Amino acid sequence: METRLKENIAKVETRLKENIAKVEGSLKGDIAKVKEDVAKIREDVARLEIRFKEDSAKAELRLREDNAKIREDVARISGELVLLKWILGAVLAGIISLIVRAFFMH
Repeated sequence: METRLKENIAKVETRLKENIAKVEGSLKGDIAKVKEDVAKIREDVARLEIRFKEDSAKAELRLREDNAKIREDVARISGELVLLKWILGAVLAGIISLIVRAFFMH
C-alpha cells in the first residue's frame, strides 16, 4: 500500500512537472509576444511624438504668421481711424463755420 502510494505520488509529481514545463513554455512564448507588442507600441508612440512635435511647430508658425497679419491689419485700421477722425473734425469745423456765417454774420 505504501509503495503504491509512493508510486501515485511520483506519478502526480511527474505530471505536475510536465504541466509546469508546458505552462512555462507557454508563458515564455506569451512574454516574448508581449515584449514584441510593447516594442511596437513604443515605436508607435515615438513616431506619434515626432509627428505631434512637427504638427505643433507648424501650428505655432501659422499662429505667429496670423498674429503678425492681425497686428498689421490693426495698425492699418488704426491709421485709417486717425485719418477719419481728422477728416470728421475738418468737416465739422466747416459745417460749424457755415452755420456761424449763415446765422450770425449778416
